[in-house]
Amino acid sequence: MSSRKTDYLNMHDWVGTDPWRRSEISENFQKLDNKAKKLDESSASATAISSQAKTTAEGIDAKAESALTNSANAVQSATSANQVANAANANVIEAKGISDQALAVAQDAKTVSTSAESTSQSVRGELDRVIADAGGNNPEVVAARGNDVNLGARLNGLGQQLAEKIGQGVKAEPEDLSENTIALLTGQGSINLLSIPQDDSVTLDKMEPSLRVELSDFLDTITNENAPWEVV
Repeated sequence: MSSRKTDYLNMHDWVGTDPWRRSEISENFQKLDNKAKKLDESSASATAISSQAKTTAEGIDAKAESALTNSANAVQSATSANQVANAANANVIEAKGISDQALAVAQDAKTVSTSAESTSQSVRGELDRVIADAGGNNPEVVAARGNDVNLGARLNGLGQQLAEKIGQGVKAEPEDLSENTIALLTGQGSINLLSIPQDDSVTLDKMEPSLRVELSDFLDTITNENAPWEVV
């Protein structure tokens, strides 16, 4: 029987005259075998853990590489976006410049138009004044233009009045004429020259001698047998 035990595995340790026992030797081998088994199991477990750690590390490395690629792509996209933004900003600035130029041109055009209109009004007023002054010494011109600035304005007003009186500006048709007018146009009516204007205000005695002669000749001409009207 052993008199001592080992410190770590507590195996039998014989010294001196300690007798050897087979059971003690078998016990020592059993302890060694168990220890070896545990070491193998620990080694296998460590190997599995190491393999798993390696797989995990490889996965982490792949993810890190993917993250790095994504980061690079993000940087590139951000750079492209920044370039597009800068180009858009430049286009906006250019468009604003063109808009400002167009506005300035429009303002200049408006100023020129206003000046031209003012000049036109001034020239027209001056022309009316000159025309009015030119006819100011002519009683017939003064009487003809009435209260208007010039004869042109007078004629325009008379034309408008005439259009309003005759069919409100609509072309007159034959059926719009009176029976007397139609009779005169067809040669079936008669005209009393001495009653134009009415109440015998115009007579041969009131006319100048030269006009009386000319009117007499005219009456002789129109009272011949071929005249399509009757003078009474």
